[in-house]
Amino acid sequence: MYRAAVRWGQLAAKFFLTGMALYAASAGWRRGIRGRAIALIVLALALPVIWTSEINVSLLTPSRLLGQWSAKKTEFIPTRKPDAVYVDGDIVGTVDGVQIDESRGTVILQHIREAGASILADDKPLVFRQFELRGCHAMKVLEQTIMGETRSRDLGNVTCEIVGPAP
Repeated sequence: MYRAAVRWGQLAAKFFLTGMALYAASAGWRRGIRGRAIALIVLALALPVIWTSEINVSLLTPSRLLGQWSAKKTEFIPTRKPDAVYVDGDIVGTVDGVQIDESRGTVILQHIREAGASILADDKPLVFRQFELRGCHAMKVLEQTIMGETRSRDLGNVTCEIVGPAP
């Protein structure tokens, strides 16, 4: 049953392609002697290729054609968490409370959880929302130590300069 359906599909595809070749040839046929010569060449080349080759009908299904089209249109768009601070694409802290003053070119991050003070010492820029930030300094460094071991560092009132849009 499946083979018969495939065979009928191949036959239909061949008739369709033959019709397209004849249509193209007829358009050339009406254009004088040059058009007739081109039309005969098109028919002489197209018809034997159409009728002697195997046509893979499974490639001609609408869902496959649309699937290939939509796959090309869809691109990977990286998403960022709106309350996260990034360095080199990695999350280095989570922000609670922010004040953005674009007219002055500054961002004040009220509280950055789970961030080490080392993120401010690096020369690498911070990325927060749509901004690339540099020159950050913290007014407070809160450390949680348990039995002499530092478990987490939180930063408070971190002021940064906006140097441009996030990459």
